[in-house]
Amino acid sequence: MPGKSFEEQVREQLADLKMLPDDEVWKQVQASLQKTRKRRWVALSAVLLLFIATGMLWLLPLRSGNNETAAVVPQFKEIVPADMHKKDASKDSAIPAGRQPAVTGPVLSVEIAETYAPGREPDHVYTAAKKVAESKNLPVTSVKENEPIAAKTEPEKSSIAEEKRSAASINAADEVKIPATAPVSSSPAARNLTETISDTKTDSIQPAAATPVTTDTALPATVPVAASATKKKKSSSSWQWGLAAEIGMSGLKNQLSSGGFNPGSAIGPPTQIGPGNGGSAYAQPLQTDALAFSVQLQAAKLIDKKTGFRLSLGYDLYQTNIRAGSKINANLASNSNFTRLGMQDYFYLNTDSFTYRNNYHLVRVGVDVFTTFAAGKRLSIRPEAGAGMGFIVSTNGLHYSAADDVLYKNKSLFRKPQWDVAAGLDIGIGKQPAFWFGPHVQYYLTTLSGEENEPGHLFRGSFRLTYIFPRKR
Repeated sequence: MPGKSFEEQVREQLADLKMLPDDEVWKQVQASLQKTRKRRWVALSAVLLLFIATGMLWLLPLRSGNNETAAVVPQFKEIVPADMHKKDASKDSAIPAGRQPAVTGPVLSVEIAETYAPGREPDHVYTAAKKVAESKNLPVTSVKENEPIAAKTEPEKSSIAEEKRSAASINAADEVKIPATAPVSSSPAARNLTETISDTKTDSIQPAAATPVTTDTALPATVPVAASATKKKKSSSSWQWGLAAEIGMSGLKNQLSSGGFNPGSAIGPPTQIGPGNGGSAYAQPLQTDALAFSVQLQAAKLIDKKTGFRLSLGYDLYQTNIRAGSKINANLASNSNFTRLGMQDYFYLNTDSFTYRNNYHLVRVGVDVFTTFAAGKRLSIRPEAGAGMGFIVSTNGLHYSAADDVLYKNKSLFRKPQWDVAAGLDIGIGKQPAFWFGPHVQYYLTTLSGEENEPGHLFRGSFRLTYIFPRKR
């Protein structure tokens, strides 16, 4: 071959040769290209169990007390007018026997009715009345429940004593009442009885303003202190905070009733031949379900005793599996059709060589409505339904090109805002359950990809565990 160099002659001779490696060489090449995927679901499950165990050990002791605590406060009866006895103002004051308290000079003896067994009287029952008496240097005596009190009386006329003989003794637990206001009397005993006990909004005892009492007013033998009452403290916040975690399986569905998603099922059979496959037709890749995980912060508020709504903010991980083949550098491919795919420098052949896992990371905001039913004394059932919006923040998902029979990456083809609906059933144990658990499902109404031959929707079935934080006391 004159006029040609040795190198050119060799190239011409080798151009017509077709050297193909044997099957053993192809197996070694595929083994070298196959990437071993770590079992991420094992690590995620371990982290979830560790998180739940830590939360139970650290936060569960905080719920040892009730959310509502009872504070014992003294309570006092309102003073109202009693029987009035008309007498001549010019004569000495005549007070029925048994109704005039013991008076020594200007000092009034205040007697406290004790409604508890002797030796078991709690201090808070009569401490308030003692403060009033001690502030005025008044002697304080105790009287047992239902014990008649004999009052010290001044000498009075026999006609008055005969008329009021039935009132010689009274029950210490009875409510003795005097008018709130009355004209000034000339009786020394009546002028000295000027202190009353009033109840204030701060549950503290303050001496009331002096109240003059006339000679026509039946004076009390005792000023009883009412029994203590319980008062429930309201929670400082009406929102109930919680933390929820879910684990389950996710996948792509053409519709809610469909099984595994086939990217090529939405179009007819391909008419072109894939690269490197000779003259044989190719099969469509099939995507199967994989692990799903979610964690979210919740804030719930009751509308009534049983019904309420909940806001949530969290992170969702959806995964699907797809079978792929060898990874090919797109810059070395001779097929000019690959340039229109917008791929990231490489693609995968559509062969059944290894399992590729598509990961979809989303941030989701949602709202749910729930209602609670009692199923026995210590079991509660809470069905719920809601909706939300997720946003795809990151993904390594593959698209399928039916024209070229390859799998490739292109993040811009995914619809990042994803609208969804969700439903579930939670079960709680106890009067005020700290933990709720039950099955949940979630379905995205928005198609995952913008490609016409990829109409799949993300779907998840999972088991949720929710921990409710105790309210601040």
